[in-house]
Amino acid sequence: MTEPENINQMLDELKSAPVSEISKYIYPAISRFRFLAKPERLECARAFYEWANENKGHEPVKWCYAEFLFGLYHFINEEHETSLRFLTVARKQFEELDDREGLGLCSMLIGAIYRTFCNFDLALKILVEGYHLLRQSGHYPVFVAAAANSLANTNVDMRN
Repeated sequence: MTEPENINQMLDELKSAPVSEISKYIYPAISRFRFLAKPERLECARAFYEWANENKGHEPVKWCYAEFLFGLYHFINEEHETSLRFLTVARKQFEELDDREGLGLCSMLIGAIYRTFCNFDLALKILVEGYHLLRQSGHYPVFVAAAANSLANTNVDMRN
């Protein structure tokens, strides 16, 4: 099985998984997502997004993860403004649905984008939130490390 097929299989399994088990499927998928070629990433994100959009009425949390996945897709492609639009929509919805893991994932990427925009104070505030939420979850070690790295580099950028 190819890597895009593996990721699509994880996302397909996520579709029928209970909300309490989302991290079991989303974490391995998003951890490997960045290694796909751009067209393959787009196809994986698009397929899951289309399903989630059709089912958003009875699967709102999974729709938020589809928004996050599209935000991640654009983040990897360094399309930061577009990524920020997807991530802020997902973050707001995660907050309303009280999904702390999704909130943490979005916060980590949003903080990294603000760092790229040299808005260091806002980057630190949001990165700290993402770091703590992801660390508490215990499900996203690569993203916890990325948040910690962004926090450290933001402090270096600020000459702290």
